[in-house]
Amino acid sequence: MDFCFVEPAELGDFVWCDLDDDGVLDPGESGLPGVLVNLTCAGPDRILGNADDVMASMTTDMSGISLFTDLPPGACFVEVDVTSAPEGKIPSMCPLHCSVGLAPGESFLDADFCFVNEIDDICLVIIDEDTIDDGILTIIQAAAANGVEADFLVNDDMPTEVGNPPLRWNTMFPGDIVLLPGGEVSDEGIFALPEDTTWTLEDYAAGVVPQSQLDEIPDVMPLRDQDLVRLIGLTCTAVVYDSDISMNYDPIKANLQGARLGLFTFTVLGVEVPHFLPEASSSTSLYSLWFRVEEPAFPTANFQVTVRDHVPDSIQVTRAQISGGHLSVRGVSNFSPGAIMTVSVDGADGGSDLAVDPFVLEFPMGWTGSFYEALIPTAI
Repeated sequence: MDFCFVEPAELGDFVWCDLDDDGVLDPGESGLPGVLVNLTCAGPDRILGNADDVMASMTTDMSGISLFTDLPPGACFVEVDVTSAPEGKIPSMCPLHCSVGLAPGESFLDADFCFVNEIDDICLVIIDEDTIDDGILTIIQAAAANGVEADFLVNDDMPTEVGNPPLRWNTMFPGDIVLLPGGEVSDEGIFALPEDTTWTLEDYAAGVVPQSQLDEIPDVMPLRDQDLVRLIGLTCTAVVYDSDISMNYDPIKANLQGARLGLFTFTVLGVEVPHFLPEASSSTSLYSLWFRVEEPAFPTANFQVTVRDHVPDSIQVTRAQISGGHLSVRGVSNFSPGAIMTVSVDGADGGSDLAVDPFVLEFPMGWTGSFYEALIPTAI
């Protein structure tokens, strides 16, 4: 009796933000993390669409890449789940699915998909010293590379309470690419203004709001990891503050009084899990961001963030659905990407598919690169 084996294949893809909506990956166009990619390959009968098909799902990593390994040679169908794209990203000219014939041992890495920004405005955000400060190592390195001092680069030698001049970084060295921190949960770095305030977007950006009117502004929201991912591919102009912005969380109000360094215009090229946790439990790092410094530009639209409670150490469930014999529970958190999270499932309904009730089960939530997820078997 004879036996034979074949070398397994692999299939990879890249999901990116198509800035010019041409369906072609250009330099400076960044990957999108956390996008769900579904794969179906023909099983032992080599016929796609039969009961023995091999199915798998995977979310893209922080660089927008996913890679399926140990696949059987033959016909495969891969598609992207458009509902899993970051908020504000919509389908582009790229196809949403493709069919591939895998040869034994083949590494096919061109199953790529793209999305575009739903709007092309220059968004307005607010940044405090946690993200733009002359003491941040990457800013010191960028200044040295340009032959200037760090405080000169970010206007930290000329703070003002009247007006918002562009940072010298924008006027003198556009094109620089640098990794900067996104802030910390309990000491935020980037904020969004509310949709409705007494003052207009133009007033905030021009720096003409009187200092006495910049205290206790309601619904100023600190950006969290899920918001920072939305910035990928967007060009924004930030009002940069010379110190931490003070926040009150019950109710949500911000004090925006104080000196400013000016306006910083940038494009976010990607996000990255921070390489360290700066302090203990209550203060945890948010994503770091890859910024490309742009020439000065005036903002044309607010960056909108849903007003929500600020609970640093909790999970906000964003999706729960049963598929393939599992209950998939996804959530986002204000806590660090490396935190240990669990989800509890309570059963009180006699018709539950999960277990004999009553019951309480707790399952670990794993970090996927952009959100937490628990896969809970429906037969326990």
